[in-house]
Amino acid sequence: MAQVSFFQTSSLADGRQRRRIEQQALPWLVSACAFLAQSFETFREIATAAGVERQLPPTPPKCDVEALTATAIAYQKAFTEALESAQPLPTEIYLTRNNLTLTHFGLVARMLDKASSLVPVSVSSQIATVSDAWAQSAGVTIVHRNRDDGRGLIDRKIGYPHIVDAARSAEVSPSTLTPFDTQSLSELALNQVHRTASLFKLIEDELPPDLKKSLRTFDLPQLTLSDS
Repeated sequence: MAQVSFFQTSSLADGRQRRRIEQQALPWLVSACAFLAQSFETFREIATAAGVERQLPPTPPKCDVEALTATAIAYQKAFTEALESAQPLPTEIYLTRNNLTLTHFGLVARMLDKASSLVPVSVSSQIATVSDAWAQSAGVTIVHRNRDDGRGLIDRKIGYPHIVDAARSAEVSPSTLTPFDTQSLSELALNQVHRTASLFKLIEDELPPDLKKSLRTFDLPQLTLSDS
């Protein structure tokens, strides 16, 4: 009977310990992927508000970082082509807090930071923090338009919290409509998904193959606005 050496036993034990540690990181990685995938929803909401009927790529059903990377890259081209094919576009579109989704890069950074203590995603965590800083300085143009006479005042909202507040105020003002400038919101969505694609690619490159395989067994959660 072949004998198992001390070193073989130690190696097996180390492998099991590593797999246990990796399993603990999976919930953080699944949540990070789900929040990043909200970038796709932003495109669909803008397209719907602008009356664009062209089909956009579906969101992958699983936490498959390779497929999510490919989808994020495809969205940049598909969305641009959809807008071009739908000319003339409305110059203004109406989106409220209930139908405006923006990617919460801050939460993504926190989740990847948690995971980075267990698996090698520290670079992804750092880049997510940079993306969150961008989101706090990104801007869109809105128009405060009088409901009675249609006159408008152009305003610039800087930072995701203020952009969401502008959408929320559009729901409650009895005297003013607050549409978004279609071009500036579309540019924000394209910048957002570009950063999303980069993050998915970094996660894909940093994770070991066996952990990516485990991650693919999880369904991609469908987050609601209250989650973000």
